[in-house]
Amino acid sequence: MVPMSPGRHRWEWMLHPGEDPAPFLTSASVRERILPWLDGEDIEIERAVVYTFHTRTAARWRRGRVLLAGDAAHLTPPFAGQGFSSGARDAANLAWKLEEVLHGAPDALLDTYEQERRPHVAAMQRTANTMGAFVQATHPRTIRARDLLLRAMDGTRIQDLVATNVKPLPAYRDGAFASRPARLPWRRSVGALFPQTDRLDDELPRGWAAVAIDDVARELLEEAGLTVVDPGPDAAWLQSHDASWALLRPDRFVFGCGGVDAIAPTLRAWRRVAAPVREAVVA
Repeated sequence: MVPMSPGRHRWEWMLHPGEDPAPFLTSASVRERILPWLDGEDIEIERAVVYTFHTRTAARWRRGRVLLAGDAAHLTPPFAGQGFSSGARDAANLAWKLEEVLHGAPDALLDTYEQERRPHVAAMQRTANTMGAFVQATHPRTIRARDLLLRAMDGTRIQDLVATNVKPLPAYRDGAFASRPARLPWRRSVGALFPQTDRLDDELPRGWAAVAIDDVARELLEEAGLTVVDPGPDAAWLQSHDASWALLRPDRFVFGCGGVDAIAPTLRAWRRVAAPVREAVVA
């Protein structure tokens, strides 16, 4: 049973192989099954439908000028609650790259869209399928073991750790970055999504931007035409990665970061991707 918008709830039952779905869709059947949750309340049944979950991924997400995103590129079961979120991440990743290419950036930049997004989508699909198998267990011994585990974890620190870390980090191994991201997702600085502890997006301009906690780094980045913002409480993220600055892509993934000596090569890599847009805006 899932609470929805105010006043609405969704109930779901799993149909087993060979069961006829038709009897489950009648108003009387639905009312009978949800009666234990109603506590005398009057209800209106708005919809009853049988549907099947799918895990699907298109073989290619780009062919020339045609690009696929969201459900057109991949389908994810709802157990992890990440189907729409994956589509939103696709849009955020693809939108700025389209803008760059339309203003003269290399067409190959669009190929990094699938390169970055496909591995994270696949990891999220695996997570959703694992959670679905956990929820939809049918063997009595498996169900008893599952329920005992959940009761033992309830309210403990282990529950918090699992809830916080069960979903794959949206951090990219390859793609449009100044340097190759680290192999392990939790060790990545470049390729990671920059934190938003104190609504940093409200302070950042649209498009490329930088954060810095070093005056020299700030000056060099501003001379390159970038808006540089104080990261506030997220300075701790920079310090934890031995960095005094970070150059952020329009989707707020870290394009490059480090000490002052790393600024020059990062700016050269940035100009190969974004200089045409920057020059068009200045003109």
